[in-house]
Amino acid sequence: VASDEAKAAKNAYQSAKEQAEFVGKRNEVLARKCEEIMMRNKQLEEDKDHLIKEVSRRIDTVSEMAKAVTELKRRAEVAEKER
Repeated sequence: VASDEAKAAKNAYQSAKEQAEFVGKRNEVLARKCEEIMMRNKQLEEDKDHLIKEVSRRIDTVSEMAKAVTELKRRAEVAEKER
């Protein structure tokens, strides 16, 4: 009976050990994937910030061009009236 209990305890220990090793390996894989996702997220944030700045610059450029076109139209109207 004691021998059967010892075998059962040994089997339970071995099973728990295997489960712990599996969980440990799984956690390592998940940690690597998490790190990859965090790095990708950081890169995407940097890309987003760069694109926001680029869009802002282009909006400013378009605004300046619109002002220039308005001024050219005004000058053309003044010149037309002076004829």
